[in-house]
Amino acid sequence: MRISPPVPTNLRRELPPTDIEPLTTDGYNIPPGNRAAVNVYVAHHNEAYFLEPFVFNPERLLPSDNDLEDAKSAKKIMYEAFNPSSIRPRGCAGKAMAYVEASLVAAKTL
Repeated sequence: MRISPPVPTNLRRELPPTDIEPLTTDGYNIPPGNRAAVNVYVAHHNEAYFLEPFVFNPERLLPSDNDLEDAKSAKKIMYEAFNPSSIRPRGCAGKAMAYVEASLVAAKTL
């Protein structure tokens, strides 16, 4: 779901008009009250969030007992950046079912 996310569009967000400061991203200022969008594919392939983003390596997110503090913070960043089906109330209605089906396929394969 990270390599090829199911969301075909950008995830849009309207900046609250009550914000005092504009949102600054990549050198651009977005004033309050305007919309900003994030492309899921681009976010999931950003080297700032995922080391070797084009490599299929599901073990990178698995917890381990001997994680150093740097590895724990890197995993936290990856978890926060992973967003294949949107989040919160506007998230995909079939998200839970997709996770269950993917788990079943993995279990039956193993």
